Parts: sequence; structure tokens; C-alpha cells
Amino acid sequence: MRQHSGRGAVVAAVLASVLFTVGGCTGDRTAPSAGAGSAAADAAAEVTRQAFASTPRAEALGTVTGTMVRQQGQQTAEVLSVQTSAEGTTLRWRLKSADGRAQTLAWLWGVAPLSANEPLGDLRAVRLTTADGTYYLATIYDRIRYGGKSSTYCLCSLMPHSLPAGGAVELYGFYPPLPTGTATVTVQIAGLPDITNIPVTKADT
Repeated sequence: MRQHSGRGAVVAAVLASVLFTVGGCTGDRTAPSAGAGSAAADAAAEVTRQAFASTPRAEALGTVTGTMVRQQGQQTAEVLSVQTSAEGTTLRWRLKSADGRAQTLAWLWGVAPLSANEPLGDLRAVRLTTADGTYYLATIYDRIRYGGKSSTYCLCSLMPHSLPAGGAVELYGFYPPLPTGTATVTVQIAGLPDITNIPVTKADT
């Protein structure tokens, strides 16, 4: 299985600008707090709102239940859409507690080859895999911080701190463009069963 190494263009300038303004999603050990009221949480909420703004609440194209890496209990993931264009690919999905009760979440651990085996403040440990085994990770970029050190961020949702009782958290990720003719992908979320045969549609340009 091989990884697609292209990072892709930033899909939406407004989303990128929000991330750059407040530091974006980070998985390094110096990650800013994503607690209620923090700049990171506010930015994540705004980016998620914009990512879903033009999309009515959708029925799931694929659903799995299991235990995400480092979590307790069970979670249910629902894939809402995978849209691709020459600029990049957008994954939209939902996460909820399998039993409908409120649930506290720990940071997700990356699982090689999804990512380094360390706690992630974002959801970069979610990948799209095509029929030939090529997998795509969320688009990333580098930002210089702390006197010249380079930190890596992804254009994806922050790791949720909790799941609401009877509700779901809407999440997203931006990926490189998929090859022309790609009809379906498998969505892989660390610890959960694969979500297979998700149809790929063309994004409006």
C-alpha cells in the first residue's frame, strides 16, 4: 500500500485563512488548547460551519461502529460525502456515541502508516484509500513557530473533546485531488472498521 505524496492546493481560501489566523489544527505536542472559548475551538467551529454551509444535512453513505484508537466505549462514524475536483477533495462525516449517551473523548493516537504514533489534536489519522491501494492523507502545510521550528498542520477538524447525548459532531477533511475516474473510496478512521465503497462525486467548480 502506498501513500499519495502530493499535498494538493488549498481547497477554499476562506477556510485556509481562518486556520492560518489562529494556528489551525495541530498534532504536535505544543498544540494550543481546543477547549471551549479558545481561539482554536472558535476557529474549528467557524471552519466546520463554512465547510457544511452549502450542504444540507445528508443521509449517511456508509456507517460503521467500533472503538476509535485510545477511546472508551463505542463510536459510530457516518460518511456524508466525498467530493473531488482539480483543487482537492473534501470528506464530510459525522461522529456520534453508539449508545446515544454523552461521551468524553481522548485525543486520537496516530496509527502507522496513518501517521506517527503520537497523540493528535486533529483528525489527520483519517485517510481515503482508492481501489489500487493508494491512500491519501489530509492536506498539510508547515508554519514556522517558536524561533524557526517547523510544525505541521492539517486542513481537517480538531479532535472533538466530547460527543453530545443523542447528537453528532460534524467533521471534515481536505485531501489532494483524486485520480480522474475514481468512482469509490474507502474511508479509514484509526481503530474503526473500514467504511468501504463510498461513492466519489465531482465538486461544483
